[in-house]
Amino acid sequence: MAAASRVHLLAFILFCAARLLARASSGGEETPFSFSFEAFEKNRGFGSKIALYGDAEIVNSTARITSAANSSSGRVVYEKPVTFVGGSPGFSTYFVFSASSSNGGGLAFFLTPSSAQMGSDGGLLRNGLPLVLLL
Repeated sequence: MAAASRVHLLAFILFCAARLLARASSGGEETPFSFSFEAFEKNRGFGSKIALYGDAEIVNSTARITSAANSSSGRVVYEKPVTFVGGSPGFSTYFVFSASSSNGGGLAFFLTPSSAQMGSDGGLLRNGLPLVLLL
C-alpha cells in the first residue's frame, strides 16, 4: 500500500510539473510549451527527457521515488531545459495525489536552473519534525 501511495504521489508531482510549465516556452519561442506524463515507459525517448536519481525506479509503468528502506530518497527529474520568456513569466499547474501514513519524510516540487547540482541528504527531509507537505 505504501509503494502504491508513493507512485500516486510521484505521478501527481509530475502531472503538476507538466501543468506548471504549460505557459513556459522552450528554445526562446513565444509559443506555449507543455508536457504530460500519464505512464512511465522505458522507450527510446525516455532517457532523454526523464532522469531517475537515488532510489527512484520505474515499476509497472509507474515511477517509484523511494524504497521501503529507512533513509531512502529518490528523484524523478524532467531533464529538458525550459526557458521562461516575457517580462512576467509564469505557469499554471494541477496536482492530484494519494499519500499514506506509512514512512515518508516529505515531498518537494521545485524549479531549478539546469546548471544546478542536485545533492542528496539520504532522505530525512523532515529531520524528526512533524510531516509537512512542500509544494
